[in-house]
Amino acid sequence: MLKNMNSNKTLSVWLLPNNNATNYSSIIQNICHSLGKEAIIPHITLASSFSNTIEYSLEKLNQLFLEQKSFLVKPNGFFMTNHYFKSLCMKIAMDDTMKDLRNRSLQHFNCKERDDYVPHMSLVYGNFEESNKKKVIEEYGRLLSKNRISISSIGIAENNEENLNWKIIEEIYLND
Repeated sequence: MLKNMNSNKTLSVWLLPNNNATNYSSIIQNICHSLGKEAIIPHITLASSFSNTIEYSLEKLNQLFLEQKSFLVKPNGFFMTNHYFKSLCMKIAMDDTMKDLRNRSLQHFNCKERDDYVPHMSLVYGNFEESNKKKVIEEYGRLLSKNRISISSIGIAENNEENLNWKIIEEIYLND
């Protein structure tokens, strides 16, 4: 479980939605564009900001999700904060599947958010006036929350919060 070489970068485990019922990529791209920000990849962070090597993380992720079938998560409202990466988010219900996956992930990944985990899908990164955030919820809230979200793959993402860069390094597709 060696550390990554670059201390500015960490890894995260992302649950990646299937866009069949709702095109989250397109919606989030529209939200980001309307607020003058770079589009983000739709995801629900399962484990964040850990410093394991990519090789170790992929090995553990493959073990954790070896038997996992695609599953559904339920949108559960919205929240806003003054934190850059949690500026405007759609909450995800913490059902038994989410609890199980989270608990199993914590056995292998030392996350930044251990005890205060709130499953969510960020809609935009940045600092915005509350009125702008409320306008986004009014415009897109019903569309975003009308269907359960199908999770069909898991990603290991490399994050550089200092330089505001993130990218999926590897994607693991779940069994169907």
